[in-house]
Amino acid sequence: MKRLITLTVNGETHQVAVEPRQSLLHVLRQELHLTGTKEGCGEGECGACTVFLDGKNGRRLPYFCGGGRWP
Repeated sequence: MKRLITLTVNGETHQVAVEPRQSLLHVLRQELHLTGTKEGCGEGECGACTVFLDGKNGRRLPYFCGGGRWP
């Protein structure tokens, strides 16, 4: 079941309906068309997908938008 979430990305607020295991990487790239974040290793180990979350650096994907948490 999809869940409505609100994200602020680059100062702009977005509301997106996401599946429980939908990754933040997918939401950024596919739903919001923000393609600056890249997928590298697919596991968050290489750092290619690092994003800021709540102003803090060093968060690597996968992060699941529908209720997940950082690994």
